[in-house]
Amino acid sequence: MQDWKEKIKAKIDEHGNKRVEVTTTFNTLLSELEMVAGRIGAQVIEVTDYPLTWKIEINKKRFLVTENDIDRKQILTDSWDKATGEKRDLNEVLQEILVEKFVE
Repeated sequence: MQDWKEKIKAKIDEHGNKRVEVTTTFNTLLSELEMVAGRIGAQVIEVTDYPLTWKIEINKKRFLVTENDIDRKQILTDSWDKATGEKRDLNEVLQEILVEKFVE
């Protein structure tokens, strides 16, 4: 069995890597949006760490995206709605979430 300290460290590392990956992807997507849409103002701010939550602002509209929102959308399911163990592309999932949250 893996040492308890190693398990905790692995979880902390995984969490940090996910935080960086999602934040970087959000920043990239919002920069792309600003280039296409002009001077709309789009930014992402990390709000909380556990669970990870980001405040997104697009054209003065603000909304939150949580780690749980992302995880639910990334899960691929079979025809019986059973998780396959595979994940959808993060970039694609974040684009979908941005559109859904902005048009709500």
